[in-house]
Amino acid sequence: MIEIPENIDLLQLADLKARYETGLQSTDQTVRGWTCGKIASLDPYDNASMLEIADMLNDESDWVKLNAVGALRVFTAHASEAEKTLRSVQTDDVKLQERIESTVKNLQEAKTSSEERDAHAKILSDIAKFVDTRRDSK
Repeated sequence: MIEIPENIDLLQLADLKARYETGLQSTDQTVRGWTCGKIASLDPYDNASMLEIADMLNDESDWVKLNAVGALRVFTAHASEAEKTLRSVQTDDVKLQERIESTVKNLQEAKTSSEERDAHAKILSDIAKFVDTRRDSK
């Protein structure tokens, strides 16, 4: 069993996501680019996250777009929507086009099972219950 000291504030996935989302608005392209991957790593089943990252394909920086494309490859549960968004990107940047093609191929070949998605949802639910119980006891 894990013991967590009473003076530690626990965060849930939504708390982290809210913090990371501010990075998408940064004036620093490095922050915007890396934030795409951070958000994608939180929950590969979250369609809202996928759409936020897909919006970064409209960034003025091709480097940010490269990061967004790379981050989109984890959203296999939303493969068709992610693929459609990727195919709409118009670019002359060879590296970006190669990354788009690679990510589209990854999405087309990926298999996401309902069991995996359900197990992930259960874990998130269990964490939320634990954190809520902990917050209520304070």
